[in-house]
Amino acid sequence: METVLVSLVSLALIIVSFVSMEINTLQSTNKIASSLKQMEAQSSELVRTNIIAVPPASYAGGVLELTVKNDGQTNLADFAQWDVIVQYQNGDFSYLAYSPTGPEDPGQWTVQGIYNAGGSPETFDPGILDPGEQLIVSITLDRSLSSGQSCEITVSTPNGIKSQTQVTAE
Repeated sequence: METVLVSLVSLALIIVSFVSMEINTLQSTNKIASSLKQMEAQSSELVRTNIIAVPPASYAGGVLELTVKNDGQTNLADFAQWDVIVQYQNGDFSYLAYSPTGPEDPGQWTVQGIYNAGGSPETFDPGILDPGEQLIVSITLDRSLSSGQSCEITVSTPNGIKSQTQVTAE
């Protein structure tokens, strides 16, 4: 009788252990599948996103107006999450702060406007950079450039897509 009781308890422990192990396996598999689905969505968004930074035709100091074209297939917004970085010829660099009202202080940038490919102001999805549209970014550099001196400006979207361009002062 004692051996039957010990056998039943052992069998119950084995069954409980097996069920617990299966539940943990299913939960882990579900988490992995969810992570893979999220990675696939992010990867798809990255492939469909592309921007091109175009420098101004000339720059003589003051506020720098940079054109950023949406050459991808994704709508872009949330400009406060974008990064604008300036690297100077001497190796120094500056991370410029976003200003929603305008680049009033040195080291700031703002969105001056969003325009259709033809140059007219956007009318569809205001405040969102749709594919084919261009964004005019006003930048106040944190230091002035002497004549002939260059800087490289990097613009990056929140999902990490970036474009670089060089600007040379006249």
